[in-house]
Amino acid sequence: MVLNVSSEFMRDHFKESKENELIVEHKIDVVKPIIIFLHSLCFQMPKSHDLDFADRLLKAIDFFEPEQKEKMDDIISSSLCDKFCNESVNFDQLLQWLQVSIQHQFYCLREMSCTLIANKYFYKWIDTFPPNACNSGNPLFCDIFGPEGHVDLGNEKSLTYRTFDLIKKTFDASLFTNVIFQ
Repeated sequence: MVLNVSSEFMRDHFKESKENELIVEHKIDVVKPIIIFLHSLCFQMPKSHDLDFADRLLKAIDFFEPEQKEKMDDIISSSLCDKFCNESVNFDQLLQWLQVSIQHQFYCLREMSCTLIANKYFYKWIDTFPPNACNSGNPLFCDIFGPEGHVDLGNEKSLTYRTFDLIKKTFDASLFTNVIFQ
């Protein structure tokens, strides 16, 4: 009953089917926190969560379409930002963080990722995404920015454009500061 009341997906499912069972493509480790939240409106990320768990959880949340989705997204975003601050990441891991932040529109996490790229991995970023590799033929580019990411590079309002722009502007602004710190 709780699912039926608090999830758009479940309301639609129970309208169309009188079945008591529902098979979902998500594992119980991500479904359980959603069920608990829908039942109690209390949501907390497990202490041992990682980026993969968070990504699967977000996809499961999208599947169930809970009415309080924004609250869950805010908690996950905050938890990921905390985890990001406490982990040291290499460039490949950083690209995974950036991908999750863009796919789920976690703006704070995206800005944190972009800042780290600009300050620590800027030249590796340029080598990975030169202008001729920012297209649908580059699988890494498509994984991070989506299949239409190359089209969005021309749109100043798109997240793809703003990501590349933020990295470039942060790098340019940090040149003077980095000289002082050295």
